[in-house]
Amino acid sequence: MHLNFVPILASLFGFASLASAQLQLFCPDALRLGTFAFSPRTVNPGATFTIVANMTCANYLGYTPTYLDYYIEDTANNNGHEYPTLIARRTYNQSADPPLDIFTAVLPSGFWFAGAEYQLYMYNSYARTAPAGDTVILVGAVAESINITGY
Repeated sequence: MHLNFVPILASLFGFASLASAQLQLFCPDALRLGTFAFSPRTVNPGATFTIVANMTCANYLGYTPTYLDYYIEDTANNNGHEYPTLIARRTYNQSADPPLDIFTAVLPSGFWFAGAEYQLYMYNSYARTAPAGDTVILVGAVAESINITGY
């Protein structure tokens, strides 16, 4: 039996957004760049997986994304030849209500290695006004472990 957690995650994120409109929003600084989840957590090259990012706290704390980039990186046991692999580059819909970014991605048949510990990163690129008055784009990231098999 295959369970799809994406509708559940989207519902929970949506409920959290609705609840935030009704109650005082609690957004610790650790959530300033947003949160995300994906399913399934184990993927093979060529397989699809769904990402659900929630920007409720990012928006509330003033880190509304201009762009969201999703990369897979090997953060441990990297042999020096494993560069970050871009999974998706997305322009954030700042009027999304609830503030979710939901999409399906395909794991490319990149350079995956046995023994590697992969992380899926979501990079939030957000605009700030610089001291001289011009706009600059700053970047911060959050990550979740992803298991890649079948390489």
